[in-house]
Amino acid sequence: MTFDDAAILAELDDLRRADAPTHGGRVLSYVYDSGMPELDELAAQASRRMQSVNGLDPTTFTSVAALEREVVAFARDILGGDEGVVGSVTSGGTESCLLAVRTARDLWRAAGGIGTPRIVAPVTAHAAFRKAAELFELAFDPVPVSPETGTVEPSAIIERLGPDVALVVVSAPSYPFAAMDPIAPVAAACAASGISCHVDACIGGWILPFWPDAAARPGWDLRVPGVTSLSADLHKYGYAPKGVSVPLHRGRDRHRAQYFATTDWPGYPVVNPTLLGSKSAGALAAAWAIIRALGVEGFAQLAGRAARATAALQAAVAGIEGCGWSEPRPARCSRWRPTSRCRRSAASTRTTGPIRRALPGGCSRATRTRAGRRHPSSAYDASDRDAGDRVGAARAGAGARRRRGCRARHPVGRSRRRARGDAGRHARAA
Repeated sequence: MTFDDAAILAELDDLRRADAPTHGGRVLSYVYDSGMPELDELAAQASRRMQSVNGLDPTTFTSVAALEREVVAFARDILGGDEGVVGSVTSGGTESCLLAVRTARDLWRAAGGIGTPRIVAPVTAHAAFRKAAELFELAFDPVPVSPETGTVEPSAIIERLGPDVALVVVSAPSYPFAAMDPIAPVAAACAASGISCHVDACIGGWILPFWPDAAARPGWDLRVPGVTSLSADLHKYGYAPKGVSVPLHRGRDRHRAQYFATTDWPGYPVVNPTLLGSKSAGALAAAWAIIRALGVEGFAQLAGRAARATAALQAAVAGIEGCGWSEPRPARCSRWRPTSRCRRSAASTRTTGPIRRALPGGCSRATRTRAGRRHPSSAYDASDRDAGDRVGAARAGAGARRRRGCRARHPVGRSRRRARGDAGRHARAA
């Protein structure tokens, strides 16, 4: 069999040219660029070496067990775990969150829980927990946050605890506002009530331990009594390729509840520590290689660079007339000022839509890049809709709603009148 590999790869390159750039710091939320090409190349080489490996059975591919053991051990060390903390490697933050919810639900049932269990979490908890509640038949009980700061009062969570609560979720930090939830008092209340408490550190897990003010920060990781599980994504500030995450559990019995195992079929014995069966080991190998290359010192250097860039960005935005930033500032959002609609939504227990639209991940689709062109995901031709491309129309409509919901002021300067005009045109086209 012959094929034209050059033509195939050229076609792939053409497709990639329509994507947002993955390097240079121009895309927020989706991509975490270390700024080290040599690290990217190391990760690519490590992933290539594991390309044909199936992570389904580490007794057949023992390299998978060895790599996972070292990645989990490093995560445990930087996240305050002791020898009793164990974990797995998953395909990403969503899978880690799903496993945390399923584990807590099954332990709640094993302890005598009857009926539909609840997940109690701030309204800013990642949407993956809502997905988990839907998939595993729990009720999601969202707690309002401050519309000014994105933070939640400990008492607002604690007063909702009860015998039907299977899990409380707190974030370090929250994905929408980068606000640190009050983990220590909530975890203590959970421990007193015998309720599982999960810390979602998908964003902060691989950078907060190395942040310049880490020593002065209130407890948030596995050193906090009452925290029963924690998840952290290596494809964010661990700089690994998508997707790889680590859920950690306090105790082997809790970790064992995460597993699925059966011999009740004619095939081989199935033992799955995560949701996936057959899976690639490429991202695992890349994460392992990056950990080996950087170590604690390297991660600390990259965190210091990010901290300096954050301070410079905050100073620049604070100097923009009319920016109106208040303290404490949402650390990950450089161009946000809440409108009255945003404030109402932040206090709501039913939706976080407008909140999400006020974030870098949301604004990046609705605002212009430094080059002056709109992000491809929000720019579309009206003929697409006529041709049946409803995805393009939906994205454009979302971009218009983001503009109406939050006054995103880009650093290069676009007047509000022009922003409203653009929003109107897109809304009419949608």
